[in-house]
Amino acid sequence: MSNPIIEFAETVPGFYERPELERLYSFVHALPDRSIIIEVGVQYGRTASLYLNENRHRVYLVDCWIENEGDSWPYFQNMVTTNNWYQYTGIWQRSDSAATWTPESGVDLIHIDGGHTPEVVWRDCECYLPKLKVGGIAMFHDYKRPGADPTTGSVFPGVDKAVDHFTGNSNWEDLGTVLTQACRRKLA
Repeated sequence: MSNPIIEFAETVPGFYERPELERLYSFVHALPDRSIIIEVGVQYGRTASLYLNENRHRVYLVDCWIENEGDSWPYFQNMVTTNNWYQYTGIWQRSDSAATWTPESGVDLIHIDGGHTPEVVWRDCECYLPKLKVGGIAMFHDYKRPGADPTTGSVFPGVDKAVDHFTGNSNWEDLGTVLTQACRRKLA
């Protein structure tokens, strides 16, 4: 079945595959109106377009756009302007600094896909996961992405370690992984 929101997202540059987009969108679409969504790591806005197209949530987009490709920020700006998507709060600074500008609690969905070094992913989990309400969803991209690390077999072992450390306990329900998108529900 075709979905114009997913189809639009696929036109935006990025690394999310269609099954990952569909899964993320299924969670976003199921949220009640005015739910709070935080995305850490926007780049071109491929996944952000899913929330912005819904036009019914309180969305916080966090990205410093320093380490991304030179055209990602202009691309994102053009996309939101062209589509009249102004119903979000953009916080253009490092994710740890930006955390103070996002809600402290009651967040319904957090999507972490910012920096992929072990230190940055760890810091993002420390800063943002406590903001998630019980029953809220945490999504992580590039989890267990097959690749070059001879020890772990993963391209981004820091992502894997942080996700497992912060959500691998009885306070979290593992909702599974689609390709490289890990999903967890906060239980306590």
